[in-house]
Amino acid sequence: MEIMKKQAIIITALIVILLGTIIVSPSIIKKDSKTEQVSPTVNVVLEMNEKFTYEGKEGIDALTLLKEETVIKQDNSGLVISINGRDADSKRREYWSFYVNGKMASVGPADYITNGKDKLEWRLENF
Repeated sequence: MEIMKKQAIIITALIVILLGTIIVSPSIIKKDSKTEQVSPTVNVVLEMNEKFTYEGKEGIDALTLLKEETVIKQDNSGLVISINGRDADSKRREYWSFYVNGKMASVGPADYITNGKDKLEWRLENF
């Protein structure tokens, strides 16, 4: 009789665990190249350290703002080669590209004087 009670408890516990896994599984993070599904209806865009966005501030250049917002590395020519520890990998032909309001900038970030309406973005791209 005591053995049957233990078996019933074990079986019940296993059923609870199994049901919990089935109920929770839709919210388990599933990765594809850019999106994580965190629930059946909510998708979160992954930056995966391949994009960095920030707002402009009146009269301050984009490079100064970038340095205030994150940690960067530059090469000897001043080119941004790393943002938040994500290095552009030359073997994979990657580089950090600078965008202003959704368009690739026509000047470098040190020369672009921002305003409060600017949306500045750095994207890791391939050449």
